[in-house]
Amino acid sequence: MKKNSFRGMGRVLAFTLARETKGKGYRGLTIAVALICLLAPVLWLGLSSGGEKTPETGSGVEQIIYVNETEGEGLPLERCPQLLPEVFAGIVCRQAESVQAAEAMADRKTLVVALREGTDGVSARVLLPEDTELTEADARSCADGLEVCLPRLILDRAGVAPEQLPRVESRTEQKEAESGGARGIVTMAVSYVTLMALYFMVLFYGQSTANSVLLEKSSKLMEFFLVTVNPVAMVLGKILAIALAGLIQVALWCASLAAGIGVGCAIGRLRQADGMPEAVQLVKSLISSGMFSAGGAVLAVCIVVAGFLMYCALSAIGGALAGKAEDLGMTNQLFSLALVVSFLACLLGGGMEGSVAPWLCWVPFTAVLVVPGQVLLGSASLWQGAACLLETLAFAVVLGYFAGYIYRMMALYKGNPPSPGRLIQMARLSKYG
Repeated sequence: MKKNSFRGMGRVLAFTLARETKGKGYRGLTIAVALICLLAPVLWLGLSSGGEKTPETGSGVEQIIYVNETEGEGLPLERCPQLLPEVFAGIVCRQAESVQAAEAMADRKTLVVALREGTDGVSARVLLPEDTELTEADARSCADGLEVCLPRLILDRAGVAPEQLPRVESRTEQKEAESGGARGIVTMAVSYVTLMALYFMVLFYGQSTANSVLLEKSSKLMEFFLVTVNPVAMVLGKILAIALAGLIQVALWCASLAAGIGVGCAIGRLRQADGMPEAVQLVKSLISSGMFSAGGAVLAVCIVVAGFLMYCALSAIGGALAGKAEDLGMTNQLFSLALVVSFLACLLGGGMEGSVAPWLCWVPFTAVLVVPGQVLLGSASLWQGAACLLETLAFAVVLGYFAGYIYRMMALYKGNPPSPGRLIQMARLSKYG
């Protein structure tokens, strides 16, 4: 392509981008979806319940006197500050023969605990002495702390070393997170949500590209544009402007989603002192298993951008062929057919799951719909993603050049959309060929 083919492309890009982004529909949709992306993870991560909650004890508790109300040896609460220091640090635990003796030993910052061990497990009853400065909130906090600590005391009594306890609990949580159900649900959700999002994104902005390319052709100012702007630069500028408007929108939504995840995790940690909420634990376990890596995320974004440009260029061909708005539905059938067939092929071919048909990853029109999700999920290697990216970029360049070439031929054409034979004849006669 000649150097002067790009004359005026920057001006067309800036003008089209400003026109697209200043519309009320564009701004309204951007804000609405951004709010959803922000609030959804906050509600899921921040308000999800965790498996085991470790509460904080009241700051006024200085001593716990406990009584074993069973014939067995009972559980030594003196081990609580060591096994659960985040709750019982600084609290002295002592044993008494009876509740009456415990109350006699108690001072104004002491709680009395009665332990019972039966066939259904160990239970703890927290009592407030008569002459005390402590409140019922302190008693409830202590009871919640004992609910966590008592199972640890049982493991300790069974011979499990204290340094092994976190390891046992960690393995239990990891096993739960990596169970086939959780991973399978996340994989399916990411697969089809990504597929649907890309489909509607390409469909919406592809149609916008065709309309934008046709806009000046149907205007009386076309002759003026042909003097100041090269026809090829006109269509390429519009393709880039529409694609950039869409990518700005998606970038804002992704930023809102990231902010929502951060806020949700922070709220979840505040609501749950011991560890992270279950939702946060699940996300971390998936990341540790190879999903959602930083390199995969960057590569997925690049593939989406390249695929977006490719489909916009394909739609621009339809806009270049149309002489008036009424013809756009017919001339843009190539774009619509390619997108719909690719979408259905992805659904019938297994989406982005492990059973996906291999050819879907190598045909550019289907690859841009499935490979980004596969790279995010870790089911496709980085070199496979890179190969898909290069292939898609090549197709985007070819289609963009072809759209510009057709636009240059059809700039002043006012008749019905030409047939393929007529189009070839015009190309042979064109001095631009």
